[in-house]
Amino acid sequence: MELEKNTVITFSGFTLTNSLEYISQNLILNPLAFQESFGMLAFSNFLDPNGCYLFHKSEMADASSPHKSASLIAVLLHQLWHIRDNSVFVKASYILANPTYENLYLKNDLQFYDCCAKRRLTKFNQEEIISIVQTFKKRDPFIQPRQGFKVEEIGSTTLNIAQESYHHNDLNRIERAELFLTAARKSAALALIITNKIAFLECLFSTTGIEISHQVSERVAIFVHKYDTTYTKQEIYDIVKKCYAIRSKYVHGDKLDKHGKTNLLLSESSIKLDELCRLILNAIYDNNLRIFLDDELLPQYFRDLVLPM
Repeated sequence: MELEKNTVITFSGFTLTNSLEYISQNLILNPLAFQESFGMLAFSNFLDPNGCYLFHKSEMADASSPHKSASLIAVLLHQLWHIRDNSVFVKASYILANPTYENLYLKNDLQFYDCCAKRRLTKFNQEEIISIVQTFKKRDPFIQPRQGFKVEEIGSTTLNIAQESYHHNDLNRIERAELFLTAARKSAALALIITNKIAFLECLFSTTGIEISHQVSERVAIFVHKYDTTYTKQEIYDIVKKCYAIRSKYVHGDKLDKHGKTNLLLSESSIKLDELCRLILNAIYDNNLRIFLDDELLPQYFRDLVLPM
């Protein structure tokens, strides 16, 4: 992230900053305890003058707060994908509570790969970061993770449950689709990335199980072309159908054929599919949220989309 020197952006409980002075004064409550717990090298790496730091403050008295903060940070970082494809790798998180509590070290598995299953440097300027902040506030009611964080007693041991399980039927159509998108971004296998993004499209654009690949490809083509004419409807249709062919081979255990016999071909398909998914999700959040959250309105919306009067 390319921020102006000593920038501090606060919003919705988050702080994004590259100011070491701010970090030292507000976020590292006890530097000596930090060094004793994690070592001088970790402390030095943490205070990197070229770094950019994202924090979420929560009530430290709540035993589940590290998990909540980690989930919320993951949600916020995921919003960067709405601007452009990127990868995220967080090796570890450090949480230093007030002196009443112990220092906490979280081994963080937060990894997002780009659509080519790689970790690459992606730059976002300050204007883009601010736009994400504004978008996050606007979409906040719809993108907050479902958080249960129950505490369970098992014998004499008290366990904090990091994430409450939920039933598929408790999720709306967009939440189900987002789960597949997140799974795609966490995968380092190209064919699996494509497979999960096709599932993402199916969650959003299928209303029956009849001729599903044609149904989804056709609806995606018309919907996308409504908001972006970079590709023709036929080109969009062909992209989705090609990715369907890759997905079909993959989930049935077959070797990939002409569309995916090399990583280069898979990457080409994955890049185009990723672009479509991004445009679709932004268009839904900004223009069609009410329709896609209503399972009764959606079939008629698609009929009108495909066969306008």
